[in-house]
Amino acid sequence: MSFLIYPLLNQEFGLPLYVCGIGSHRHQCPVVRPEGYGVHQILFCTRGSGTLKIHGAQYTIEKNTFFYLPPHLPHEYYPDSSPWETCWITFNGENISATLGKLDLDTYRVLNIAEPDMLLALFHRIYTTLKANDADCGYICSGFLYNFLIELFLCAKNRHTGYRYQQNRLIRPILEYLDEHYASDITLDQLASLVHVTPQHLCKVFRECLNMRPFEYLARKRIQEAKKLLIEKKLSISDVGKAVGYKDNSYFCAVFKKQEMVSPSEFRGSY
Repeated sequence: MSFLIYPLLNQEFGLPLYVCGIGSHRHQCPVVRPEGYGVHQILFCTRGSGTLKIHGAQYTIEKNTFFYLPPHLPHEYYPDSSPWETCWITFNGENISATLGKLDLDTYRVLNIAEPDMLLALFHRIYTTLKANDADCGYICSGFLYNFLIELFLCAKNRHTGYRYQQNRLIRPILEYLDEHYASDITLDQLASLVHVTPQHLCKVFRECLNMRPFEYLARKRIQEAKKLLIEKKLSISDVGKAVGYKDNSYFCAVFKKQEMVSPSEFRGSY
């Protein structure tokens, strides 16, 4: 079934994300946009196949293939079979670039999603909510759109499940060791030897899995434990620092303030 809805936008303009339009084409016609489109788009195929062209590159768009197009990106797509069924959603938002950057949508993407059921359900909820056209539908759809983008990001992130499993298997004993021995003096060589890899490889896997280095995780763990001691115990600030692995009180206070935006004494005072 073909449909399209363009909601009447008003107060939604100030939201981080809002839906500009949603639709489905049972027989997708060829589209050529030399200047691109004015807002962000996500399209996906539900039946048949077509071709997407961007910057001279060519992509086959088959069932369960999603593609994201940022505004003003020249592009072209057309059917290779009949019917070629597509669905689409267009959106924008206040300071949207930062949000999309966090979700790896800072440039165009073409993704084949093996299990798109959640994405399809969220798409349908956006459609039915906008179709109802009640006073708050724009706000409600803003939340659904955010969930849709998060789900798309997670589906893309977990495509290489075998490789991800090997990564998690590698860092799990490291995390367990850091969680247990966070107050001790620890070296990168020591951590790497636990899983029989080089320090460089360990840092690479940490960044890929957790978006941080091993000692960034250690610092966060230490500050997490320090916050508990500051609230629950009557230790001095210096003794709290020593209890979580910082012999130098000034350095402990500096690390704490960098992470929490307040000093240890200010944090304790707030409780």
